[in-house]
Amino acid sequence: MGDYVFTQHDATPQQGTLVVPYKRDAIAIGDYALNCHGVQPPSLHSSVAEGDYNLIPPPFQIPFGVIIPQKFANLLVSVAVSSSHVGFSGLRLEPIWTSIGQAAGLTAHLALANEQLVKEVAIDELQALLHQHKSKTTYISDIDVNSPLFGATQFLGVRGYLHDLYTLDTLAMVDTVTYRSLWGGQYASAYPFHALEPEKALDDALAQRWIQRLNSEEKQAKAQEYLAKSTTTRGDFLLTIYKLENE
Repeated sequence: MGDYVFTQHDATPQQGTLVVPYKRDAIAIGDYALNCHGVQPPSLHSSVAEGDYNLIPPPFQIPFGVIIPQKFANLLVSVAVSSSHVGFSGLRLEPIWTSIGQAAGLTAHLALANEQLVKEVAIDELQALLHQHKSKTTYISDIDVNSPLFGATQFLGVRGYLHDLYTLDTLAMVDTVTYRSLWGGQYASAYPFHALEPEKALDDALAQRWIQRLNSEEKQAKAQEYLAKSTTTRGDFLLTIYKLENE
């Protein structure tokens, strides 16, 4: 039992959205079905194996608390993580264990360097080191590790900035181009509605949502001033927000 228990809820889209709940303390991402192979067919429904399920969620974030046991002061558990049965079925892949293991290793490094317990390591410091080593804590389908926007998208992704790139007006397209069309071809293409589209012209509604997340009126005013000067793209304004967040 860890400081956080990863369950099916953590890989289920929030009501009225196309994304799962974001994790401020994310240390890795997952992109795999929640599934389990059945044991044997029950007598009443011979075509359905007992214990079998297969759910394809959007990509999800994995929080720091799943590797921190509650009853031990200085232990990291990067494989037998804290999760429910259904939650673990989406975490049991080697690429995910590799990412969680990298986070655990860097946590141990920071704990030694700062002479503190592993559970006392600052999540911002750990995430910065993960991003420096090109490890993802947020899934953005069109921004890879070599993009000049990688650091900004990962930093802002764990702060919720990129979880509402697409809003309710896009839900009408869900049945045709997202979940149903992905069935049976989970990795055939990037997961839809998770792209930044950095060259796209910035619309005011998205700009205002980003500005409202800035933690001071002074920073918000600076962002509004930048916005008033000229038209800009999503990518350019994202970098502006990133710089303001780090002032």
